[in-house]
Amino acid sequence: MKEQVKTYFEALKSATGKVELASHDRMAETSLATRYKIGKDGIIVIARGEGDKEKFYTIELDTDIDKMRRGGSSGASGKLRNLDREVNSILMKVVREKRKAYLTAGHGEITSYGTVPLEMKGKIPERFTTIFKRRLGDLNYELKDLSLMDLAGDVPDDATMVVILAPSVPLQQVEWDAIGRYLDKGGHLLIALEPNASPSMGSLENRLGLRMAQGNLRDDKANMRQRGTRADNLVVLTNQFSAHASTTALSRETRNPFFLIDAGALEEIPFAVKGEVPKRTITIRSMESAWLDLNDNLAFDGAAEAGKAEKRQRWNIGAAVEGPKLGDKDGFRALVFSDVDLFNDIRLSDGMGRVMSMMASGPLLEDAVRWLGGEEKFVGEVVSEDDKPVQHTKNQDTVWFTITIIGVPLLVLGLGLFGTLGRRKRKMPNQEEVTP
Repeated sequence: MKEQVKTYFEALKSATGKVELASHDRMAETSLATRYKIGKDGIIVIARGEGDKEKFYTIELDTDIDKMRRGGSSGASGKLRNLDREVNSILMKVVREKRKAYLTAGHGEITSYGTVPLEMKGKIPERFTTIFKRRLGDLNYELKDLSLMDLAGDVPDDATMVVILAPSVPLQQVEWDAIGRYLDKGGHLLIALEPNASPSMGSLENRLGLRMAQGNLRDDKANMRQRGTRADNLVVLTNQFSAHASTTALSRETRNPFFLIDAGALEEIPFAVKGEVPKRTITIRSMESAWLDLNDNLAFDGAAEAGKAEKRQRWNIGAAVEGPKLGDKDGFRALVFSDVDLFNDIRLSDGMGRVMSMMASGPLLEDAVRWLGGEEKFVGEVVSEDDKPVQHTKNQDTVWFTITIIGVPLLVLGLGLFGTLGRRKRKMPNQEEVTP
């Protein structure tokens, strides 16, 4: 097992040229063990910097190989299943300071369900965003609420991004104006809408060149078959992802579609802005067999509604919009999605009585947040067996990992890793610790 973990980090060193690896025996090098608070074998230390400016974090691995591989265990057991995600989370902490993501609150968002009007709770179910929030924390973001009182003025200056998750109560014009001023200064915005809630983006629609189309997305061919009835058409499958930094991992794994639950669709409209128009990229589309259900009967029947007829085509699900540069500074960045269920918790059973929680969108959130924050060099899938039952070869795991952290300078110390090599081979007197 030690060799597997060692190979994992050697791939990082080879890919970046900015990583130093060292294995130490905590019993023989007590000063080093004390410095990093190591009291047992099987500890990985990831560190960067020197002296008072040094940052370091530890990962505890169980020295029992069976426990390392076992899922669903607590503590150090089962860590091998999610080592990639844990290392990736630590890397984001050592390479930069914590950032802040502001989530709008008080409009019946899925992160603020208590503010959904009583008369709407019958058609808007309660959703949970435990995984969404944890993933943002893994990316070294602090989450803060952004209320009407806050938006009566301006978005706080320390906001790296603003997140709006399916408000069921329309934002007021003063709030859209505040977000518009935030974009004017090069802000970053993630919006996920809900066709059954309040799908309008107010004055931002003209700025972003997007609005929600009428109707709910359905598909009777590419769907998740469960009951063999029309209800199956609610859960639509797609693997249509563009080659954009916000969908890097998705576009590499087109064999693994994700599902959309009672989603809507985005309609492209002309930009109504002064000067240079933003750049708009459609990042996610439905399959060609999908349609927008205009009479809500869950069937494709070509029914006309408000002068329109149902039709099958690739509908826009996600879009990335980039504003023009502001001198030597990048313009705003915005991501818009027509299905908020991409980001809430989904509970699935594996057929053996085991239930796991995940996000329907898989690795989308990580790449989306990195693109919004200008961290494209970190994009790529983070391998985690708790997220989805996908098996990778050792070479695939190595490739995915090195993609996500290429170019990051840090020091990796395997202190007493499994307590074997350090006892057999003492550190030579001329060996020195090397920091980037």
